[in-house]
Amino acid sequence: MRPVSSRRRVTTQPRCAISRAPRASASPACITTANRVIERLELRLANATEPAQRLRVFIDNHLAFFAANMAEMKVLSHEADSLAGDLHARVSGRKEKYTRLARKILSEVQQQPSARESPIDLTVATYALFGMMNWIYNWYNPRGKLAVADLVDNVTRLYLTGFLNGSQDRTLDWPSSTRAERLSVWREPEIKTSV
Repeated sequence: MRPVSSRRRVTTQPRCAISRAPRASASPACITTANRVIERLELRLANATEPAQRLRVFIDNHLAFFAANMAEMKVLSHEADSLAGDLHARVSGRKEKYTRLARKILSEVQQQPSARESPIDLTVATYALFGMMNWIYNWYNPRGKLAVADLVDNVTRLYLTGFLNGSQDRTLDWPSSTRAERLSVWREPEIKTSV
């Protein structure tokens, strides 16, 4: 892979804007991208009062911004941790603030009277939401058949009501697993056979 990147004069160092600039000059792009997402969100949340509406604003803000900036999304989602020093600290700080905003909104949604009797862990809920949203760069085409507004609607409904539309919630109360399974690519699986 390095010979290809060197022939094309593309640096393999992490950066928040896809360019031929060295890592040091990427600092403003990383911080600017993170700041714009957060500032836009805070402005839009000022007009949203209901928790579910605030969640929809969060999802819309994230998906709309990153659908228009796929390269930056990919780098911020997957390569920002490879940055070093002050740049890493600044970008990580912005990402942590953004994650705290998401968690706060999810906590508000979870406190609604219509929320589940046994709430989902907020850490799982927060990172599952980011997992759904941050993976779009792999499959979503903003110029394709699904408009960003439709993507936002589908992700919001899927996240809030589930794939089964929440109507079958009781049938999904599985017993917890009591047996820890050792999973390794280096060991044979434990297979129990019945006689």
